[in-house]
Amino acid sequence: MSGLSYHYRSDADAHKPGLQAGDRMPDVELANGSLYAQSRHGGFVLLLATAGSAHPVLSAPLQALLQRHADTLHLLVLPQAGAALATTDHDQLYLIRPDGYLALRCSLQELPRLQTWLAAELIARDG
Repeated sequence: MSGLSYHYRSDADAHKPGLQAGDRMPDVELANGSLYAQSRHGGFVLLLATAGSAHPVLSAPLQALLQRHADTLHLLVLPQAGAALATTDHDQLYLIRPDGYLALRCSLQELPRLQTWLAAELIARDG
């Protein structure tokens, strides 16, 4: 049995479809290599999986969040993610822990959930 098959999903999320917090994030091919190869910096990765656009426009709140956590959070974009992550038809944010497991998944409309998680778990850059 491989250690990559483990998950830490809570019982409350066990019935939910798709990737959930505690699941091992699968390796997907990005424009500049694989997700695993680009995640070796040791920090958190925020993967923006878009349903459509290959070049999404980042909202001001998302840009501010990325700037506030620039020391520990690295943004990667997976355009037209559909089949690769079995996503919905909405853009999704996947917060990936340094160990490769998913900390949080939410839509762009649920950005306050991500902000709350980061505020509780990570130290933000001042200013």
